[in-house]
Amino acid sequence: MLKTPALIALMLLVGMVFAACQDETLDDQVTGTATASPPPPATATPGGGQCPVAVEICDFSAALQRLISAADINAIEALMSSSEFVCPGAESGAGGPFPLCDGAREGEVRQGFRIRRLQSDGGTVEYSLLPQLRMAILDDADQYLGYYVEPHVIGIHCPVVSGSPECGEQFIVYFSMAMPSANAVVERRPEGLRLVGLQMGDALEKPGAIASHRGDLPYFGDRVGPGWFYPWRGEYLPDPEHDVPRRWLFAPPELSGVTVRPPSGPCPATLTLTLSEAPSSAPGKEPLPRVWIIAGTRGIQHTVGIPGRPPLVVQDPPWLPDGRSAEVRLEPGMLNGTLCDARTITLIAWGGPDGPVVAGYAIEP
Repeated sequence: MLKTPALIALMLLVGMVFAACQDETLDDQVTGTATASPPPPATATPGGGQCPVAVEICDFSAALQRLISAADINAIEALMSSSEFVCPGAESGAGGPFPLCDGAREGEVRQGFRIRRLQSDGGTVEYSLLPQLRMAILDDADQYLGYYVEPHVIGIHCPVVSGSPECGEQFIVYFSMAMPSANAVVERRPEGLRLVGLQMGDALEKPGAIASHRGDLPYFGDRVGPGWFYPWRGEYLPDPEHDVPRRWLFAPPELSGVTVRPPSGPCPATLTLTLSEAPSSAPGKEPLPRVWIIAGTRGIQHTVGIPGRPPLVVQDPPWLPDGRSAEVRLEPGMLNGTLCDARTITLIAWGGPDGPVVAGYAIEP
């Protein structure tokens, strides 16, 4: 069923109420946790700075940061290892291996990645991490109204085992993204350190404070347990051209859920947007492919125009004969005559099976 803006707003409200109720439960789980022993001494990393854990861990984290900044999708996938999940059959409630197991028979084994969402029902299991990571980067850019630097490592989070931090088998790489915070869950597999999931949310739950935190921090694995956070900043360079989210904006359709033809060209232009699959509909309730047109790299949480310019433009084009494509017209008079001044046009379209899809059009001189 198509998710309308009103329905999404209701879902967000319910989530906020549920999160408030979960606070007491989380506090109860963490209360009484033994204080971790002092961390080991820092060691120098080949690239400079001090690594508070094994150099291998800092090297992996820095490499992952570089790949995220470059939107090197193939290389990131090569660092991923999925896990096996046994499907329960019919969905039995919150916290199961869904949507990975949607439509699976009971006992069927599927490969997927855990997405942990703090203060939620336990997260989900997805076929791929890349769409979630992509949206986190676009949404984080949107929080800063287009003025941001590339996501960079701000710390390593390890579970506490027998009273001491143990980072060798699993750890979480915390990134500077503020809202939503998307942090990489890493495990040691036979082939080496591998990305196995995402933690959506900051376990300290105080925006901005995690980068300077050092010490006890609840660790979210299969259960909530004691953990230790090591602040460590990987090397990074500011990106004044905003290329990090821009590169992710133009991700292939298997990640974005939509194809834009042509992907680049002049302004004005007529574009064809094609969803990866036709939206579900019922007679008399066929959804319109509503499209938000925005200048600049944007996410989907805050659909507003770029600073100092009017709000976005909304179009409701008809479906083309294939039932999953629509034409969008970019006019130079949009956004008070400033639309064609941008390097990038962002297109947020409703109609996908999971809600909005986000794609881009690059303006060429």
